[in-house]
Amino acid sequence: MSTACGPGAASASSDLANAPAAASNGAGDLASSDQTSTNQATPFPSEAREAWIATQRRNCNTPGDRFDARGIRFEAFNGRNGNEAAVGANIFRAADFNGDGRSDFIMITNDGGCRTSGNEGDTDFGMIGERGIPHDFLVSGPRGYQLESETLVGDDLMSKVVRRGDRDVIELRFTAENALPRDYGRCGLVAQVVFGWANGTMGVIERRNARGQLVDSENCVQAAAPSNGTAPVAPLNIVAGYYVAENETCGNPVSGVFYYDGRRVGMMYPPETGPAELMPIGRPVRQGNMWRLPDGSEVQVLAPNRIRWSYEELSPPMRMCASDQVPAGARVRG
Repeated sequence: MSTACGPGAASASSDLANAPAAASNGAGDLASSDQTSTNQATPFPSEAREAWIATQRRNCNTPGDRFDARGIRFEAFNGRNGNEAAVGANIFRAADFNGDGRSDFIMITNDGGCRTSGNEGDTDFGMIGERGIPHDFLVSGPRGYQLESETLVGDDLMSKVVRRGDRDVIELRFTAENALPRDYGRCGLVAQVVFGWANGTMGVIERRNARGQLVDSENCVQAAAPSNGTAPVAPLNIVAGYYVAENETCGNPVSGVFYYDGRRVGMMYPPETGPAELMPIGRPVRQGNMWRLPDGSEVQVLAPNRIRWSYEELSPPMRMCASDQVPAGARVRG
């Protein structure tokens, strides 16, 4: 899947604002984030190469196709080759998108190894349009490297990698000079889009307008989180109610709706799942500002009406929504 359309989509046109880059120490491990790196000495690990080849081999399945990895080269991003479009070396840059301390990779796939009659090597560059070049993400995990299904389309994206907390993200900035019509939503231009790791995959994790306010995909300012006029409720010590990701609207919570009332707790994904998925709060175990729930999920308390939820992967920050704003399938009765 390629992210490249719709207002505020995580795709980039040329002349985006430059941002400091995440650093690498040249051995696949990340160094301090206040240094700029071109990854000139960063090797492409053999296990990453093998995972990439295995995925490309599976994808080379059209009748008449033949996969051949011989001659495929992997070349580190050097600050100048981030927009290479000719068939040849695959360009990569090391980063740590999921915060596990291991190198992940943003890549330009010039040669995918899929050979057909008269075609030297399948390449994503047939997709190049006004948005620019498709970029792939190879992310480390407990079972090794995985090539993400979500791609990001734009120009010079490897120079937009920046450090945020314990992980790297890609920050894209738009102005009236470099924006395309699709970057404008119902409420105007989405001025900043942050693309990173959340809920076990790469995707848009934040949007902001020119004033720095959090907005949805239509560039409409997120409503202030309600507190329902009540104090935090034990044992989690947060306000009872519904929570959705800050980069999503209350009415279309793609990443799910978290609910808590002091007695029940859980994550719902309407319309597929609803209140039936809630469980008794039981006796959660506190570890710092994290609460471990009976099913193994965790809740990080950021404020009385702001949390992050985790089940193997930590979600983006979540804010409260009024009950009449969330989908009907997620509303709890009684």
